Amino acid sequence: MPERGNDPRGRPARSARALWLVVLGLVVGSGAIWLSTRQRWGEERAGHGPAAMVEQTETGADAVPALLPLAVLALAGVAGVLATSGWARRVLSGVLVLAGLATCALGVAGALDISTVLLGHGLALAGGLLVTTAGVAGAVAADRMPAMGTRYSRAPERAAASDPDAELWDALSAGDDPTTDTR
Repeated sequence: MPERGNDPRGRPARSARALWLVVLGLVVGSGAIWLSTRQRWGEERAGHGPAAMVEQTETGADAVPALLPLAVLALAGVAGVLATSGWARRVLSGVLVLAGLATCALGVAGALDISTVLLGHGLALAGGLLVTTAGVAGAVAADRMPAMGTRYSRAPERAAASDPDAELWDALSAGDDPTTDTR
C-alpha cells in the first residue's frame, strides 16, 4: 500500500497548491518590484533646514535602472514555472533566486542615505524577498508540482484498450488504417 502523499508507483503526489503558491509569490513580488520603480527613492534639496526646497526627486527607475528588467524577469518566471518540470524548473528557480537576491541588494543599497525615501527601497526589498522565496520553493518542490501538458500525456504502462472502438481510434492515432484487411 502506498504511503500517504505518494502515487501507486511510489513517486510523490503532484501538488497544484505548491505550484500556485510559487506563481502567486512571483506575481506579487514582480508587482512590488515594479511599484518600487514608480516610487521616490531620493530627493535633492536646495538650502538647509525645514525651509529647504525640493529641487529634484529621483524615482526607483532613475536611481536603479536594473529594477524594471528584474521585475519583468520575475513575471516571465511565472510562464517558465508553469511550462517546465524537473531539472529545467530547478534551473529556472535558481535564476529566480539570483534575481530576487539581486533585487534585495539593490533595495538595501543606499537606503541609509539621509536624502532617501524608504518606501521605494522597502518595496524593492519585499519584492526581492518574495521572488527569492518563490524561487527556493520552486526548486524544492519541482518534482511535486504538476507540469503543463501532463494531463494529456499518455502513461507508458497503460493497458491495452478492451473497447473495440477505442482500439480503432488508437490504431488511427498510431498511423495505421484499421479498415484494411491484413489477411
